[in-house]
Amino acid sequence: MIRNKLLIFLFLPVFFSIDKAIAEEQKAVFFGHLLTPTTYVPRKKTFTAGSHILGYSLNDSLLVGTSSFLALFYNSPNLFLKYGRKYNEESRWAIQFDYLKSSNTDLVESGSKYEMEALMLWGIWSKDVNKIYSIHYSLSYMYFINEGQPHSLRREPFNDQPFQFSLTTLHEVKITERYGIAGEVGILGLNYSLPNLHAGLSFRYIRKRFSIQAGISVDRHLWGTSKARDYASKNQILDLSHTTSVLTHPEMSFQYFF
Repeated sequence: MIRNKLLIFLFLPVFFSIDKAIAEEQKAVFFGHLLTPTTYVPRKKTFTAGSHILGYSLNDSLLVGTSSFLALFYNSPNLFLKYGRKYNEESRWAIQFDYLKSSNTDLVESGSKYEMEALMLWGIWSKDVNKIYSIHYSLSYMYFINEGQPHSLRREPFNDQPFQFSLTTLHEVKITERYGIAGEVGILGLNYSLPNLHAGLSFRYIRKRFSIQAGISVDRHLWGTSKARDYASKNQILDLSHTTSVLTHPEMSFQYFF
């Protein structure tokens, strides 16, 4: 009897350690960039709240929510769905759907508000090359129902098509268990008369229950403006300054998972 009590006393710290480890199971994930999301989905019954997403994982594959960033800073309430599965030990795939519609567009003329309604669809494939390096491939389609004053990811296409295709990659490097870096490169507007080079860089810090990301992405047209000038002349577009400009997008977020 004394021996059994002694064994329980000796192993009690081990039991508490195991219970604590289970309670602190990794919940936080890296969602990626605005144009190039990752395939990661938080484990089932996980809430996440932050500047990037406010959502809930119904199971290990499906995340439902809204983009806090678009709603707060781009007057664009939206619906967000993401479904992701493991293909094998090294690869994953995901489909992401967004719908957004701008509200309070009465201040559009002042430049402080946006006027936009769009449907967006992503197909994403992720590959773990090794323990520290993963690559995420993204093919996105965006259809613009209204683009009176669109967000910056909608550049001037210099054609009459109300949609755009983009092909991008996100290269994720895990420097340590907590610190990482992600480099992004691809083409925004594959169907544009003047496609744009899209590139970005961000740093992230991730713990079991929260993640912090800081970075930036940019767009610039790939080649000369002759096609743009022909289109502008035909459609009486006088200002061509945006054909040579570089647009920036913040890749910054703070997310908490519980």
